[in-house]
Amino acid sequence: MNPVLHCPFTVCDRLLEECEEKIIIVDFHAEATGEKKGLAYWLDGRISALFGTHTHVQTADEQILPGGTGYISDVGMTGPIQSVIGVRPEDAVQMMRSRMPMRLRFAEGPCRLNAVLFCVDEKTGKTAQVERIQL
Repeated sequence: MNPVLHCPFTVCDRLLEECEEKIIIVDFHAEATGEKKGLAYWLDGRISALFGTHTHVQTADEQILPGGTGYISDVGMTGPIQSVIGVRPEDAVQMMRSRMPMRLRFAEGPCRLNAVLFCVDEKTGKTAQVERIQL
């Protein structure tokens, strides 16, 4: 994790001290799956669910941690299937090869929707079921 940024473990602890809600869902926008999984275990039993975002690739590791927190490393992306994270492949490749900034155009064509469904018990705030969705 970038040392200039606030530590997400400390920030989550502080926010949880102030929170009175029973159901708490965390979107952790991070690069590495290990960072996401580590924070999920740190918060296990204190939040209802944690899902990761950033990589735009849906992971197949949905689960319920021992303390009742639902988890998936990355929800995935909703957008054009034939794309580089929603951008026309030729634009993405040109920018990567030239290393020059350029206007990127949205890709067109059939789309995919990635999502995750956490079924949370309203009384306990614990996740009872996790379902990965891809349409």
